[in-house]
Amino acid sequence: MWRQGAGHGKYHKFDVEVADPDHPVTKGLPLVFKDHPDELYHGLSHMHNTDYHVLATAFSSIDSGGTGQEEPMILVKNYGDGRIFHLILGHVGGGGGMDTFENRDFQVLLLRGCEWAATGDCTLN
Repeated sequence: MWRQGAGHGKYHKFDVEVADPDHPVTKGLPLVFKDHPDELYHGLSHMHNTDYHVLATAFSSIDSGGTGQEEPMILVKNYGDGRIFHLILGHVGGGGGMDTFENRDFQVLLLRGCEWAATGDCTLN
């Protein structure tokens, strides 16, 4: 959640690293998505102190206005019979050829995450 202390640096390109290559959303995908164009949100708060599983992170560099720490970029959680997929990437802006929604890696992650949340599996390559 966006609370006091949360924020983001400037829109820039950064690497997104897969933390769990065995989860259905990330299985078979590259371990690093290079040069993702986006705002890198940092310092987000845990909602209701619930547990979650981190599938990917990114380093929030101080040079870009960040924290100097790894920040979660993809979170998942099983909730009863349901599944939650939270893709923290996907902010419009940037310009200069840096459109997040046109980024193929973003599109693949979003589609696979939605499929997993709906079915518990991923068939999309």
